[in-house]
Amino acid sequence: MNVKKVWALFVALAICAVVFLIVNENSFQYKEKEIFPEGIDVMEQITKVSMSYGEANPRLEKLILTSDVSTKAPMFIVRIRGNFHRTDQQATFLMFSMLASGKQVWAITGLSSENQVVWED
Repeated sequence: MNVKKVWALFVALAICAVVFLIVNENSFQYKEKEIFPEGIDVMEQITKVSMSYGEANPRLEKLILTSDVSTKAPMFIVRIRGNFHRTDQQATFLMFSMLASGKQVWAITGLSSENQVVWED
């Protein structure tokens, strides 16, 4: 192949990549509007859970978007880091499931820094 053909192929692939990124960015934004009800701030909801265990500034470790098996409602599996307390127990991580609406939280698990279960609520 000569240099002009290689350059033309490179430019064509670059244009395709940009178009692909633009299309995927727009489709994610559309889905985001479907999943999150107006006015819901996911981190605000996560912080409410964290505060009930004594941590006002949790660090988000993992946020997995999935759906409830039975209702198909969008939900998150959340893992946060902080200094969490329940009675005399202490945990470094908190994991829980939360509806995307933020209206329900369940399976709250406190984990040690070695990822050992400290408590389950």
